Amino acid sequence: MLRWLAVSILILAAVLTPSMARAQNFDACGTLLQGFECMIFVDDAGPSYDIEFFAPYVHGDHVRVIGTVNPNCQNFCLMPCITNNVISLCSTAPQFIRGDVNADGVVNIADPIAQLGAVFLGAPLPCQDSLDANDDGTANVADPIFVLAYLFGQGPSMAAPFPSCGDDPTFDVLDCVSYALCP
Repeated sequence: MLRWLAVSILILAAVLTPSMARAQNFDACGTLLQGFECMIFVDDAGPSYDIEFFAPYVHGDHVRVIGTVNPNCQNFCLMPCITNNVISLCSTAPQFIRGDVNADGVVNIADPIAQLGAVFLGAPLPCQDSLDANDDGTANVADPIFVLAYLFGQGPSMAAPFPSCGDDPTFDVLDCVSYALCP
């Protein structure tokens, strides 16, 4: 009787343990690969996952997947599933500091001057994303006004990436070809 109870507890523990594993939030860039009966997402960091939704993307696309790793998922690919996922193109643009138009590592009065030169004189800038101080997806006269308001304590702080290097989380139409201070 005691042996039957011990075996029953072990079986019950084996059955319940996977279902008690917690789902984890997931956000990474990687490549889509066609698997057998599933689409495989290979994270740039190495691990592979089965993803639930991938349209309109196809095998070979480099994408960003945001979702939930479901440890209880059963699939034909025999790997963890990412469920409730949203997929988009992964940014390959260089990192930058928002508002630091002249790329000297600080946002100061020289930056709105450079912004005005770019907006009104068409001065070329290798990182248009740094121009977009108010993060509205456009480079216009509102951006140097936003920086001046910030500098003189009359406005809000700039959106990420600020005050240090980072990617543009809004994935707008502005380009960043190069930005010398960031990796």
